[in-house]
Amino acid sequence: MPVYNLFTSHSWTAGDSFEKLTALLHMPTGPLADFRYQFYSVSKDDPVQNTPSKKPLRAAIEEKMKACSCLLVLGGVYNFHKKWIDIEIEIARKLRKRIIVINPWDPEKTTEFEKKSAHAVLEWNDEVVIGTIMQEK
Repeated sequence: MPVYNLFTSHSWTAGDSFEKLTALLHMPTGPLADFRYQFYSVSKDDPVQNTPSKKPLRAAIEEKMKACSCLLVLGGVYNFHKKWIDIEIEIARKLRKRIIVINPWDPEKTTEFEKKSAHAVLEWNDEVVIGTIMQEK
């Protein structure tokens, strides 16, 4: 089974959501049990996020995203991470990467912008999320 390179949005820094995503992707059984992936992202601690210009941040995100099959965005936190998510979605579109929004909470919290930007908006379900990622490659 191939290894799927996944760009994780900065939105996954909210609380323990990144750990929960990792756990979700490790949960499958049956035919999905061999699912393999590698995360790519620009760290929230990377100095590029503090530069006056967004250009270094854009360049860092684009460089990491090039190797990825899709962008994973945490649904419902857009208003808290707008600066990053806007750039990530813009670059994903430019690079023709699929955008997958995953809702771990109430889907009502997912903004219209997230819904319209996404190729898929998914509920928190390992088989659905992994199956959608596997369609990407």
